[in-house]
Amino acid sequence: MSLLVTGNYLQFLVGCILLWPGAVGSNDTSSKRRNCDATTTTTTLCFWAHAAGRFPGHIDRTHSEISDGSGVVQGSYSYVDPRHKIRTVQYIADENGFRSISNDPTPDLPSDTPVVAAAKERHLQRYASIANAHQAGPSVFVPADTKAVQYAKNKHLSLYQKIAEEHARLAAEAEAVREGRRSYRCA
Repeated sequence: MSLLVTGNYLQFLVGCILLWPGAVGSNDTSSKRRNCDATTTTTTLCFWAHAAGRFPGHIDRTHSEISDGSGVVQGSYSYVDPRHKIRTVQYIADENGFRSISNDPTPDLPSDTPVVAAAKERHLQRYASIANAHQAGPSVFVPADTKAVQYAKNKHLSLYQKIAEEHARLAAEAEAVREGRRSYRCA
């Protein structure tokens, strides 16, 4: 199946082919059956590809991939880099993981200017000093009371004690009054 979408300038190709054992010219069907579960007698080969561009007639990126149905995927993609060079990467993904092969060696990273190098060094020093300060554990600062605060605390405590004593006296008087009424009624 092929689909051309002119509005997006995208050519898209997707397909799946069912391969029956022995249909590819090989009489050995055991390897094909090993890739399938026990209930099926076919192996699925799936592939897809697309090419796209930013304006009509200009393709600046492609991608194609094929899977053999057993979990092995092979493919490649190409793109035009900012320097107008075509970069192509081929890859395979299987039980050993994802591996890629580029047609160009990876360019070296640019070296830092002296200003950037100095800024990085200052950053690392500051980071290390903060990390070391936090390794020592949090220091808790408890401020000392001023004379005014200590006076207010003492005054509050004194008033609290007077109020508690007054409540205790009133509770005792109320209990005495209740006891007096009880004794009066009983007599």
